[in-house]
Amino acid sequence: MSYEYDEQHIRFLKLKESLFDKETTYLSTIDKEMMGLVISSTNGCTYCLTTHGDILRGLTKSRHTYI
Repeated sequence: MSYEYDEQHIRFLKLKESLFDKETTYLSTIDKEMMGLVISSTNGCTYCLTTHGDILRGLTKSRHTYI
């Protein structure tokens, strides 16, 4: 693992922490789940796609498929 990768990973974790901090974020739970769904799609993680899609459908009370 290179130093540059470590720096990118640390910056990503700080961004993620700031987005999900209940005191400083303006994102709703639905917004956060949509982000999780898009990231899971980009990463190609079937488990996460299914999980975030199910949670998002539950939050929006929708029967549409987002995947």
